[in-house]
Amino acid sequence: MSTRSTSYEVCREVDGISRSLSRDNDNVVEGIIECLQPHVNLKKLYIKGYPGFRFLDWDLPNLVLIVLINCRGCDTLPIFGKLSFLKTRYLQGMDGVTHIVEEFYGSEPLKFPSLEDLTIKDLPCLKEWSCIRNRAALRDCHPKILESVENMSSLSNLVIDALQGLVHLSGKLLENNKSLETMEILSCKSFISPPQEIEHLTYLKSLTFSYCEKLTYLPTGIRKLQAFEFLEINGCHSLESLPSEEFAGFNSLKSLSIENCSNPICLSSGFLHLTVFEQLSIMGFPQLTLSRDSFQNLSSLRNLSIISCPELYPLPVSLQYITTLQSLVIHSSPHLTDLPNWLAKLSSLRSLAISNCEYLISLPEGMKYLNALQHLSIQDCPHLERLCKKRGANVVFDGWYITVLTCLSGVSMQASSNGIDMDKAQVSPRL
Repeated sequence: MSTRSTSYEVCREVDGISRSLSRDNDNVVEGIIECLQPHVNLKKLYIKGYPGFRFLDWDLPNLVLIVLINCRGCDTLPIFGKLSFLKTRYLQGMDGVTHIVEEFYGSEPLKFPSLEDLTIKDLPCLKEWSCIRNRAALRDCHPKILESVENMSSLSNLVIDALQGLVHLSGKLLENNKSLETMEILSCKSFISPPQEIEHLTYLKSLTFSYCEKLTYLPTGIRKLQAFEFLEINGCHSLESLPSEEFAGFNSLKSLSIENCSNPICLSSGFLHLTVFEQLSIMGFPQLTLSRDSFQNLSSLRNLSIISCPELYPLPVSLQYITTLQSLVIHSSPHLTDLPNWLAKLSSLRSLAISNCEYLISLPEGMKYLNALQHLSIQDCPHLERLCKKRGANVVFDGWYITVLTCLSGVSMQASSNGIDMDKAQVSPRL
């Protein structure tokens, strides 16, 4: 249902067919809902902007999706627990709802047996919640909601977004949900750190902290997560350190993304001693430093992106030993003046992208030995323009030809408005 001025439209969908009924009198809205008894085979129900104060207890056993948005006058929810086929439930913008308790689920012994995705967003007064399954997304709710969540025991996916005033997660919540596989904590500006009990999440694969401005550290228990594969930290400006000793014990971490953290952080060789590590993305670190041997032990690294890290120059020499590297991206490194000749040792490199490096004045001649290279992109590097010449299908850098890279199939170059811009390079013998 949507509202426009004093006109209300009640919409329902049966097997993809939408039907509507409109009235202009606010007093008959609940009467309209009462008369609009949907077909028993209704599968998807959307109600938006409903100005009434209550929902009717419709018998819709075949529902697989229900969406309630901006029903701000309602202080109770319809009974959903008996919907055995319900897979997706989305609740947003319901100011009057303070509790979701047993009555919400009905009398069925197995509540939501098919539920896969649950999102609760912008329920600012919601303080109590019980009996959910598998996945939960809490957005813009009262922090006390977590006191109810901590008694649950079947969560596999948990998103906590914009719970203002949240400082810590309850250790009980993590102890009771050992099957948790993904956890995201987003825009919780007062959040400092997850508890030590995170070590009990033996199935946890993915962990994300985004714009938690007071996040200062990660607990030592994180090293005990044997299934852990993905870690993302973004916009956490108070982060003081990454515990290298703890991360050195990881046997499963495959991907790490650290973005937009303003505190100086050093990634040491102890931190990067990860044997199955495949992808590293570092972005927006004005004071990031890497030790010379930072990459020494990353024997499985395939993708490396270094973006907006002005202090990162020259490239760590240990990078030359990563013969598994397939993609290298360097963007916005204003102090980078050249690339090392040992770049030729990256025998598996397929893609090289360099952009916005205004003082980069040369490319190493050793690049012509990158026999696996398939894509080369150079953009906004103005000093390379004087080295670039285009001869027919060939591109020449200071006397050597890109076309000697016999595997190269794509070239994109743009040094300035007058520079060379090519989408494809023809492969031809060196002249």
